[in-house]
Amino acid sequence: MSDNEIKRLHEFGLTALQSRVYLTLLQLGRSRASQISLTMGILRPEVYRALHELSSKGLVQRNTDSPSTYVAVPPNRALSILYDRLNTRLTALKHEKKDLAKSLSAYSTVVDEIADERFSLITGGANLILKTRQMIAEAHNDVAAIISTYGIKRIKASGQLAAYVGAKRRGVRIRLVAEIDESCVSGAQLLSKHLKIRQIRDLLFYIVIVDKKQMAFGPAVTDQEMYDSHKRETDLWTNSHRFISGMYELFETIWPILPEYENTA
Repeated sequence: MSDNEIKRLHEFGLTALQSRVYLTLLQLGRSRASQISLTMGILRPEVYRALHELSSKGLVQRNTDSPSTYVAVPPNRALSILYDRLNTRLTALKHEKKDLAKSLSAYSTVVDEIADERFSLITGGANLILKTRQMIAEAHNDVAAIISTYGIKRIKASGQLAAYVGAKRRGVRIRLVAEIDESCVSGAQLLSKHLKIRQIRDLLFYIVIVDKKQMAFGPAVTDQEMYDSHKRETDLWTNSHRFISGMYELFETIWPILPEYENTA
């Protein structure tokens, strides 16, 4: 088993121990807890605890032998179970969101967004994706963005494509400048079916400007920096009018002189 597999199972809701026990049981087949304990080199009570938790999630079946034996549910079925559990939880949270926001608002102080111009740090690659997606979802009139190859490669999986398409359907003007190479051609082709793109080379930074009121920016994102283990802390959000105006003027200057991306597929 690899650290990457354990990390990806964690994203589906399993702890590191649960992931290791499940993967070990997949490799061993029908086994007793003592066999799993010996193979993994961990105490039997920990194995029993993990097996009980995996059984309650529906990922492990316990047989009525004496002593009991355990069998791992096949991976495709196991992942479907975990996905459905996460989806059910998200649906429940969606219903709770409105009431909780109303309750928490009693603690918040109303801030004058115009008077309170600020720069805020965006910590972590995952939060960067969420922040820019939220910004695009809030757009009313205009989105101007410069995107790295990473952004294009992950345009669908990150939810950015849906956000851009949704904004376009609302009548928002969207202009994208993108660094495109062989690694992200498929993403560029997909994006070009919905939006016009202009190309740039050797990109060192990205920006996302929404309605000339808020902006996210930072060094161009790489694949390495989007792993959970790499805490990217170089991205900023701002609503500073003067700063945004300057960057928007830069975008307006380069937009007409850059070549349009042509989908040759």
